[in-house]
Amino acid sequence: MNINKIGDRSKSSLLTPRAAIDRPFIMVLAGPDARVLTDFYTSNLGTKEVFFIETPINVISSAQGMPANPLYPLGFVRLGEFSNSIEIDGYPESTGPRQTAEGELVELIEEQ
Repeated sequence: MNINKIGDRSKSSLLTPRAAIDRPFIMVLAGPDARVLTDFYTSNLGTKEVFFIETPINVISSAQGMPANPLYPLGFVRLGEFSNSIEIDGYPESTGPRQTAEGELVELIEEQ
C-alpha cells in the first residue's frame, strides 16, 4: 500500500515518506498476553508505552471465527521516531500457534 496517496498528508501525524516505499510506520505483534509483551518491550528494549487498552479488533475476531464484539488487550509502544510503532495484540488462548509451512521462521524458532 502506498501511503503517499492515502488521505490528506497535511493532516497526517506520520513522517513524510521520502519515496513510494519507505520504512514501515507500524508493525503488529500478537501473542497470548499483550501486557507481558508490552512490558517486555518497555523494560528491555527502551520503547515508550503510549497506551494499553481493551478494544474490539474485528479483524482478529473474523480470522478466529469469533463474534465481532469481544474486547482484546491492545498495547501500543513507540520506537525511536514518532511514526515507528508496534501494536501489541493479545490473542485468546484458543488461538494457539500459527500454522507454518516447512522451513518458515516460526517453525525454526520453535525447534531451538
